[in-house]
Amino acid sequence: MNEKVIKGLKCHIENATKCTYAETDCPYVEDCRFEDYGAIDRDALQAIEAHLLTKEDFVNADKYGWLPVWTQTRTDLYCECVTISCLDDDEYDYQHRMWVGKPTDEQLEMEWE
Repeated sequence: MNEKVIKGLKCHIENATKCTYAETDCPYVEDCRFEDYGAIDRDALQAIEAHLLTKEDFVNADKYGWLPVWTQTRTDLYCECVTISCLDDDEYDYQHRMWVGKPTDEQLEMEWE
């Protein structure tokens, strides 16, 4: 994972909030100032080798049980945060695939079950 992401994640963990103060040395302070709170999540997801989400991935969830993922529909790909309960949702099995890490074009072309 790149140094910017690591430094930003440490800053957000230590502060327990998103960066909102100019005095922070977080590399994502400008993104947070303009309410782009997903910037660090997107960067972190791009730095991880993509794989389909499993229950084991939730060991990396935040203290509230949320985990950032890339969600693939049959027509779109977007970043969101989910809890483990989404794995029990039939809609996600049929209409969505969730990826830890940004999937490659080849992965996105995988056959739907």
